[in-house]
Amino acid sequence: IIEGSNPSGISLSSESEWVYSQVGGLPDLVRILCGLLWESKKSVGKLNSADLQEMEASFQEYGKGSLEHIWSLFSEKEQAVCAQLLMAKEIERSQMHLVRELVRRGYVNEADGNYSLFGKAFERFLAAKAGLEISTEQTQKKRWWKFGK
Repeated sequence: IIEGSNPSGISLSSESEWVYSQVGGLPDLVRILCGLLWESKKSVGKLNSADLQEMEASFQEYGKGSLEHIWSLFSEKEQAVCAQLLMAKEIERSQMHLVRELVRRGYVNEADGNYSLFGKAFERFLAAKAGLEISTEQTQKKRWWKFGK
């Protein structure tokens, strides 16, 4: 993110953590979001929190095809695990192989035995798909869930 934006003269270094929180490290999603950020910074300069919230909404529109594609790659069981993560429901021991596979593929994050979906944009996408509402305040919190043993 940082190195890729510098040759253009418009740095995205101050937004790099925000980008990661939104889309994880998935290259296609990073490219789309950074493109939107770059265009916005090119026209308005420094971005504030309201600009970033607007960027979240823009990304949901521009990145929808990529998010749909990611969702289509999951089996029904993997989709169910993602929905459980989104709703903070306990994951059964028998489902842990699915969680580990999603971690391996980069769609779920793991830290100290806790798991989360890879980005807030994906959480919003899944919530919309399921007809749930997730407030911006909820997605601004770092969301981690520990699974039952």
